[in-house]
Amino acid sequence: MNIKKVDSFIFSTSIVLFIISLTQEAYCTNQCKESLGVFLSGGLGVFLELGALMDRLLNINTVGKVDYKIGATFSWLANPALIIAWLTYKESKTTSLVFTILSLALMLSFLMFDKVIDNEAGHYNKIISYKSGYWLWLCSSGVLAAGALVKKNEPQQSIVVRLADASPFCYTRPLCVS
Repeated sequence: MNIKKVDSFIFSTSIVLFIISLTQEAYCTNQCKESLGVFLSGGLGVFLELGALMDRLLNINTVGKVDYKIGATFSWLANPALIIAWLTYKESKTTSLVFTILSLALMLSFLMFDKVIDNEAGHYNKIISYKSGYWLWLCSSGVLAAGALVKKNEPQQSIVVRLADASPFCYTRPLCVS
């Protein structure tokens, strides 16, 4: 099978899984959260947790009573990492692989936390269950990670083969690589 077709399939599958994940519920606390809402508001949660962390470190107590078992919303940072991995997938094997693995690690880190910021007021609630949106989100990064690993380990073509590929006058079949 053609490597370019496999690359395109992996890339497309990752994006499709991500888009489908946005249509599903992500996780449940006292109520289930829609993935699209979590995706759109997750950056705010990161800032709320950064504020709570600074409040704790500086001991200024401006935030009020905060559960300092923070971290779950930092998993949201997997989204920009995944987007960077998509943008670099075709061009840079190493960059894409690094950001894909970072994305996957951040997504998996969400499983380590038992509480998450549940609303705009910064209240924490216990995570009761993970729904299909979370698992599809995780799979979108997993598929890209597998593809990036395979792509990283594929043998490099020599400059002669790449030039022969690019030549519009390649009539001798043994020199042309399809």
